[in-house]
Amino acid sequence: MANLLLAQASVRERELAIRSALGAARGRLIRQFLTEAFLLSLAGGGLGVLGAFWGLAGLVALAPGNLPRLDSVSISIPVLGFALLLSTAVAAGLGVFTAARATSGDLREGLVEAGRGQAGSQASQRVDRAIVAAQIAITLVLVVGAGLLGRSLVKVLEVNPGFRVDKIVIWTSRFRGWKIPSQSKSGDFLFKPD
Repeated sequence: MANLLLAQASVRERELAIRSALGAARGRLIRQFLTEAFLLSLAGGGLGVLGAFWGLAGLVALAPGNLPRLDSVSISIPVLGFALLLSTAVAAGLGVFTAARATSGDLREGLVEAGRGQAGSQASQRVDRAIVAAQIAITLVLVVGAGLLGRSLVKVLEVNPGFRVDKIVIWTSRFRGWKIPSQSKSGDFLFKPD
């Protein structure tokens, strides 16, 4: 989304310079960018919510029938609200950053730079390159972290725990009327009825 907004601002530098030259206030241009960013985040958030509901329905349909508590699997409303709030906050931050960057600077220089082509000014290209480099670095860190996590999981699954883990049954039951031995009889492991 950040690249989309920044690319849009770079392409629209000439339009913004012309509108500023015709008397559009900087606040009006910033409001326009914020409105566009909010609409974009609203559309993206709506598609994300729709994808979450469809994905959940698909995963539940693919799950085996003997999976415990399958009927209680649902989308958490507080988490969904937090995700939408975060999406809106990111949109506001990106909208303000893009608008401030697009509307700052000398008006004459903006008209001259924008008239040279659609690629944007040299300063905007430097910022775009820095953002792309930061995104690649973050992606690389996430991919390396995911690979290390997967390798650690494989190694943990290969470790011998020191006891047999196959053919084991765990059974929990409650018996009414049975007493647990007192601390003085801690060596006695038998439960005695009333």
